[in-house]
Amino acid sequence: MPEARDAWGTFKRRLNEEVTDLAAFGQIKAPATDVPMGTAELWGDAHGWAPPPA
Repeated sequence: MPEARDAWGTFKRRLNEEVTDLAAFGQIKAPATDVPMGTAELWGDAHGWAPPPA
């Protein structure tokens, strides 16, 4: 899913350029993190990947 990775990188770069307040940056980024995490979970399911045991 290179497209999702690239889109996330673009989002973070633009956010960094536009938002100078650290608290605002975190408030904007936090809910957006659900998108790449969901994509990663779909990829893991499709490829039989699971995190190593703790």
